[in-house]
Amino acid sequence: MDAGDRKVLTSVKGIAFRHPAAFAAAAGLLATLLAINAYAFIRGADSPWLLGTVILGDMLVIGVGIFVAAREVLVAER
Repeated sequence: MDAGDRKVLTSVKGIAFRHPAAFAAAAGLLATLLAINAYAFIRGADSPWLLGTVILGDMLVIGVGIFVAAREVLVAER
């Protein structure tokens, strides 16, 4: 393996997901979603619209997480 190969193996594409501001924004959104989940759990059947909204939000977050993980795997395989 020569020096040229090492550059290819260790290069990391500059993507927005790895930016510190993106991490901070994602952490803030997840903390907010966790607080809303706790509030919806406490309210329970008194506000079914809140439970439905929280379920949809959770599904969206899971979907985005799967997308990001799959993208990272595909980038790593290249």
